[in-house]
Formats: sequence, C-alpha cells, structure tokens
Amino acid sequence: MTRYSNSNNLVDFNELNKIISLVKNFDECRKKWAESLVTIRERDEMIGKQREEIHRLNIRYESLKRTLALESKAKDELQKECNVMRKTLILLRSMVATNQQQYVTEHRTLTDRLSSMNIDHNDQSSIGDNDQTDTDTGSLLFDKSDDGLVSTQIKSTESN
Repeated sequence: MTRYSNSNNLVDFNELNKIISLVKNFDECRKKWAESLVTIRERDEMIGKQREEIHRLNIRYESLKRTLALESKAKDELQKECNVMRKTLILLRSMVATNQQQYVTEHRTLTDRLSSMNIDHNDQSSIGDNDQTDTDTGSLLFDKSDDGLVSTQIKSTESN
C-alpha cells in the first residue's frame, strides 16, 4: 500500500462518515420510496375499485330512481282511479238509498192501496147482494145476472 504524502489526497474521516451516512440515508430513502410506491399502487387499485363501485352504485341508483318514478306515477294513477271509484261508490250508494226509499214509499203506497181495496172489498161483501154464492173465493166479484150476458151477446153480434 502506498501512502500519499500529499495532504490533499487524504480522505478526511469526517467526510467519509458523512458519505457513509449519506449512502445509508440514501438506502433508507430508497426503501421508503419503494414502500411508498407500493402503497401508492395499492391505493390506486383501491381508488380504481372504489370508482368501479361508485359507477355500479350510480347505475343502481339511476335504476332505482327510474323505478321509483314509475311506481310513484303508477301510485298516483291508482290513487286517481281510487278517488273516482270512491266517488262512484258514494254516488251508487246514494242512488241505492234513493231507490230503496222510493221502493219503500211505493211499497207502502201499494200496501195502503191493497189494504184499502181489501177494506172496500170486505165492506162490499158484507153489504153486497145475496146473489153471491158461498163458492166465492173472496178475490174478485163477478156479476152473475142475466143482464150482463145479454148485453155481452148483443155487443158481440153487433161487432160481427
């Protein structure tokens, strides 16, 4: 080994230590840089997956939004139909009530007429002629006199 007598050529230990620490520091920085690159790659992949998920969720959201709009529109239409049906039902109920009231009124009127006819019939049968036989069923009264037959015969011959 040769020794250099020139002091300029001698390496200072302090500088050498600085160079060694600089190389160590560089190596540590390189390792940290490599780890950072791996972390960045992982985060980029995660960001890519999240973007895909966001895109998928946006598509799902739009689909659900359209479905909701369609269902809301259908619900509104059904609500309108329901309101129309309710109004129709109310109208029909009022018509049925009116018809039922008219029916009850007509029924009472008819019952009153029939009962008055029955009363009149009972009055007439108690007052009536003795020409009636016991075979009368009480439903209709017929005139059994000969005058009625002659007048019928005359009318029928005149019409011929």
